Amino acid sequence: MSAAAMMLYYAGIGPGSQNYVQAQDLLANMRQAYSEMSSAEFVVSAAVRTTVNGPIFRHTKQVVITPNGEFRVLTVAQSGPALTISDGSRIIQTRAGASGFQPSPFSLRRAVRAIGANLETICFFDFERQLSTNPGQNMYDSLLTVRNNQFWDGRRWTVLSEVVIDSGMRIDYYIDPLTNLIHRSLRTHADTGNMRSDHQIRGLELNRPISPKTFSASAAPSLDLPKLTL
Repeated sequence: MSAAAMMLYYAGIGPGSQNYVQAQDLLANMRQAYSEMSSAEFVVSAAVRTTVNGPIFRHTKQVVITPNGEFRVLTVAQSGPALTISDGSRIIQTRAGASGFQPSPFSLRRAVRAIGANLETICFFDFERQLSTNPGQNMYDSLLTVRNNQFWDGRRWTVLSEVVIDSGMRIDYYIDPLTNLIHRSLRTHADTGNMRSDHQIRGLELNRPISPKTFSASAAPSLDLPKLTL
């Protein structure tokens, strides 16, 4: 075991520690839960800072998503609405006032960037990569801790805290202990606790039949309309 690994082990967060084992068990349960989903519909309420101490920008995302890489995300922000659609083979994005659509080939990384959310959303189609500490996967270089019975929004949650060593960011994932699904991703600076982004799911509905037309560009409404109110 390397010196760095030894330090993490004795700190109680490295491989072999009790907390590390608990985190791995939780990740396995979460991957299993997401693998059983056929569809999800929800609204994401987001607060984002683009700089360390900058202003907070708020927006909402109306999301319909499947594990096949199909999704329809209508983002409503102060700058106006934007629509992102994927049928699993290509991604189409448009904004208010834009002429036509901008298609691009589908890939997991491109889809993650296009949606512009965190694991509470993208795990519905990219859970194997995101919820893994294996080499090359999302949490490979992260420090993970688990806290049970954490109070938020009128109830108690399991919180998986991820500290990304390279960036110095901490992300707290608020997980429903009954379903093992993420309902909130709170991203802060690990050293100061200053918030950078907060994505919260509201009105989650699971496994309802979704028409394929939902993910078709031909069914996209015109976004050439006045700015919507958050």
